[in-house]
Amino acid sequence: VGGLVGYNEGTISNCSSTGSITGAYELGGLVGQNEGTVSNCNSTGTVTGGDYSYCLGGLVGKSGGSISDCNSTGNVTGGYDSHYLGGLVGYSEYNGTISNCYSTGAVAGGDYSSGLGGLVGYSNGTISNCFSTGAVTGGDNLQYLGGLVGQNYYSISDCYSTSTVTGDANSYYLGGLVGDNVVGSISGCNSTGTVNGGD
Repeated sequence: VGGLVGYNEGTISNCSSTGSITGAYELGGLVGQNEGTVSNCNSTGTVTGGDYSYCLGGLVGKSGGSISDCNSTGNVTGGYDSHYLGGLVGYSEYNGTISNCYSTGAVAGGDYSSGLGGLVGYSNGTISNCFSTGAVTGGDNLQYLGGLVGQNYYSISDCYSTSTVTGDANSYYLGGLVGDNVVGSISGCNSTGTVNGGD
């Protein structure tokens, strides 16, 4: 489900969306799932998933393609046991690229949520020259919260985050930039946001 396009295998450029998006899986303020190219686009609408929702992004829900020179400002919110929420992209697949992008919207998940990031919830692709400023928060029993990326499996370079990261009771793997850097590389990055954990 996307504000402009549900599923993209082509090229989307110089477009915008302001509508609010609701659903359960692969929700994006502009595009639900991207396997093509998205460039010079922005989204300002909110993205809201209910309980057990997956892959929610302020601009793109799930992406295995290219996203460049884009931004999102809308809040992204998931319910109980929601996963892979990002201010710009919820889930970036292998070979996906995100460059020269930013997000300013808040990202929030309910209890037992995981993979929440100010820019990207889960990344197995390349992220470069990007930043995020929106708060990343959740309820109890959270894992993998990052100011920029929740879980990183590949490459992040020349990025920064000013996002505040907050988890409640029994939360773990919280980072100002990345919550969980699994087998990825991080270079030329910085974070200045406060990180708060619960019990």
